[in-house]
Amino acid sequence: MATSLIRAGVAAVVAAGVMVTGSACVSDKPFDGPSPAPSLSAEPIASPTGTETPSPSPSSASPSSPSPSASRQTPTRPPATHSPPPAKVTQAELRAALLTGSDLSGFHAGGDPGGSGGDSGCSALDADYMSGAQPKAEALLTRGSAGPFVRERIGVMSASTAAGRVSRLRRALSECAHFKGDDASLGGPVDYTVTSLDVPSYGDGTASLRLTIKPQNIAVTLYQDIVVMRRAGILIVISHTAAGSIDGGITRSAAKRAFAKLPRP
Repeated sequence: MATSLIRAGVAAVVAAGVMVTGSACVSDKPFDGPSPAPSLSAEPIASPTGTETPSPSPSSASPSSPSPSASRQTPTRPPATHSPPPAKVTQAELRAALLTGSDLSGFHAGGDPGGSGGDSGCSALDADYMSGAQPKAEALLTRGSAGPFVRERIGVMSASTAAGRVSRLRRALSECAHFKGDDASLGGPVDYTVTSLDVPSYGDGTASLRLTIKPQNIAVTLYQDIVVMRRAGILIVISHTAAGSIDGGITRSAAKRAFAKLPRP
């Protein structure tokens, strides 16, 4: 079962009668590097004009003269190029870059940022955004046991993979504007609505959206703001989740501060 972007720290939230903790995930195809350059053909040798000169006899040929076949050889095809390797960032640097209580007013670190969710019904929001990332780190900030919660994940991968994961979140706006899913931790059937979210662009790519989560069997509406940013091959995923209403200002502050703390590859 896939780990869902709509994550279930949900069980703990629903037990409190309120909340979901968000994580971000996305799958991506393996990267195919740019196509190799086409092989080069040797230019044909033009026939001389004017009076034809007799060919020298084999005995009079100079040993140092190149053979016609050698002069017509096709140059060796240049090697294929590949995606640059992941940025050299250490686990310690990623942990130092994580958001802390001093970065967001009223929040403090605490709680388990993990948890597994069911398939939401939107492929762009299911599967793990941090799949294959190495190293990676994460943190959960909260204002209290009932939220709101801000979850941050940072991971290192190739720049092309990180770019593909930013693009995947953007596609969720068109692919999953409204969909239905099933989540046992939310009491069963759930209605989801995806809308745009105004967040400034950071680094080499940023995508953001707001998810409205309405369980059919629980009288609560949950909101989750999701922001994915990258600098080269370093990917940041911010999930801000709240019940009843959500403050987009917290989301924007978290994204701004998280990117400012990001180590340079």
